[in-house]
Amino acid sequence: MAEIIHATPENIEQIVSLIAQNKLVVIPYGKKERRVFAIVGLANDDIVRRMKQIKQRGSSQGVAISGIPDVAPFVAELDKTPSLVKAAKKLNISPQEVIEKCFKIGGIGLVLLAQKWLPEGATMVNDQGQRTVLIAGENSDEDYDIFPKVYRQLMKYHKQVMVGTSANLHGDDTYHILEQDKALEKLKDHVDYFIYDNLKLGFLPFKHFTSATMIDLTGEKPEVIRWGNLHPYRFKKIFSNLIFEPGKLKHYKGRERQHHLIPKNLISFIKGLF
Repeated sequence: MAEIIHATPENIEQIVSLIAQNKLVVIPYGKKERRVFAIVGLANDDIVRRMKQIKQRGSSQGVAISGIPDVAPFVAELDKTPSLVKAAKKLNISPQEVIEKCFKIGGIGLVLLAQKWLPEGATMVNDQGQRTVLIAGENSDEDYDIFPKVYRQLMKYHKQVMVGTSANLHGDDTYHILEQDKALEKLKDHVDYFIYDNLKLGFLPFKHFTSATMIDLTGEKPEVIRWGNLHPYRFKKIFSNLIFEPGKLKHYKGRERQHHLIPKNLISFIKGLF
């Protein structure tokens, strides 16, 4: 039975300590309009095994590195990932700064060449036989979002990074913050701790607006391998040669189909009035 800890600044140190003790934790994260839950734990074989059992994933399937941009240099070979290096040169910034730009746009998953120390279950092998790692998440600086604060303390004081996955059982949808009690009931027998958010921000459970768009950067050109909520063309300013073939990608509910169409037209209309 999972123990409940409240998502308050006063409890951050305790949450960090529990994760460092190899506990499996459900924690809320994300911005107000798409705030959901993730299952997180240290990037090691034991935690990966437990996550796969909860999600009923096969042994050959990997789990993502739970993401804030800061983790990238600890888990990936940034200077050897081809499309990342090319984008960095074109923008005249470092590969790490490219990662940070992507995460600022919104929910993103980036496939990079993996560092050797990562557990096998946190990596995949691509068609070229290279070990890759997926970093998934978004950059949030909201006061109420303790997730990045927990993560940065874990990295600073324990020199550790986390694997993570959406907090739902196999066959269920990801739980929005307004479905918190349902998430607790479903997951309490599978994890060690549940971080409970008393704020319950938001009005409607837009849980279909939470899937991450994923881009593989290990090839010569960046390629969209999953069209999540964000339209892939949001990332064209970073990856100008982005390969995006919608017909080859799985369909997701709630994703953007007309990228910024209404906002762009509205701005044009307003400008025309002056």
